[in-house]
Amino acid sequence: MAVTAPGDRLCQIAYQGRSTLNAKTFIDDPIASAKRLLDHGRELAEDKLGVPQQGERRDAMLEGMGKEALAAGALAILMGTGVGR
Repeated sequence: MAVTAPGDRLCQIAYQGRSTLNAKTFIDDPIASAKRLLDHGRELAEDKLGVPQQGERRDAMLEGMGKEALAAGALAILMGTGVGR
C-alpha cells in the first residue's frame, strides 16, 4: 500500500496490515476502545472515592452517585438554557 498522505499512514497504523477496511471493524474498534476507557475511568473513580468491591454498601453508594449525577446534569441543562435563567 502506497502511503500518500498523513491520513493514509494513520489508517495503516490503526489497522496494522489488515488488507481491507470493513465497516464492522471501523465501528467496533472505537466502541471497544471507549468501553475499555470507561471501565478504567470507573475503576479509578471508585478507588478514589473508596467504593467497596461488593455488597449492599457498594450498591447504595453507586445508586446515590447516579442520582447526584442525574441532578447535576439536569441543573447544567437548565442553567445552560434560557428557561433556566
